[in-house]
Amino acid sequence: MKDIPWIGGLLRTTSDKSVSSQMSVLIKVTVIYNHRTIKYLKQVPLVAIDGANALKITAAMWIDCGVSKNLIYDLFFDRYKSIYCQLFAHTMLLPDVDYCGKDLITETVKKVYAEMSSWSV
Repeated sequence: MKDIPWIGGLLRTTSDKSVSSQMSVLIKVTVIYNHRTIKYLKQVPLVAIDGANALKITAAMWIDCGVSKNLIYDLFFDRYKSIYCQLFAHTMLLPDVDYCGKDLITETVKKVYAEMSSWSV
């Protein structure tokens, strides 16, 4: 870890145990990058579910993950906002299911979106 100074600079502490713990969480958070931007919401309900799950994972990390909120904001807010807005705007029922994209947004996700939107780095 000490050989990668830019990563060390992103983390709040420098103790080996703390860095190891924070890196573990950071690796889990990067799962969000595997989620595509929602483009075909009407055709693919699973894409909407994937997007909602990405929001839930990010929200959980924001609330209690041991990684700096500045780091989470810098890495994920643009993606979070894009997925959130697309789901929130989708009010038509998805094919073969009885819910719309907006229904997949939880209260926790809404709360974190509001916090992130007003976050100042």
